[in-house]
Amino acid sequence: MSHSQPRFLQAAAIKGDVAALRLASERAGPAAWPRIVETATDQRSQQTLLHISLSGAFQTLNDKTLSTIALRQAVDGHAASLRLLVAASKPSLSLWCPLVDAVHLRLMEPVRLLLREMSDEQLRECLTERDAYGQTILHAS
Repeated sequence: MSHSQPRFLQAAAIKGDVAALRLASERAGPAAWPRIVETATDQRSQQTLLHISLSGAFQTLNDKTLSTIALRQAVDGHAASLRLLVAASKPSLSLWCPLVDAVHLRLMEPVRLLLREMSDEQLRECLTERDAYGQTILHAS
């Protein structure tokens, strides 16, 4: 695997395409999949597939063109994708702290999921991590 994510994985994460992510997971295998999920999306980014999936969920919730049924299906897809990505990322859930993104975007279900899955140490790292402006997650909320 290169130092960045293949575009199809990024597209699947942003769309909440859990079927594509599951297929990629199965093809990669249990040893390689967590490393793939934790790899930065590109060499300049501090984002993983989990961060991209959070951004996609936010975009979906704010898409006023979706019907109620389409919105529900998209939300369900994002929820399943996030669960899959969080499960693969468990050892590194504090990497570039996706909890900050979830709080900032006010995505309460992903916030709850991350809080449930993060260790005390990972949570401590995220709560005390400072951004470029010297602010912590508590400022983002």
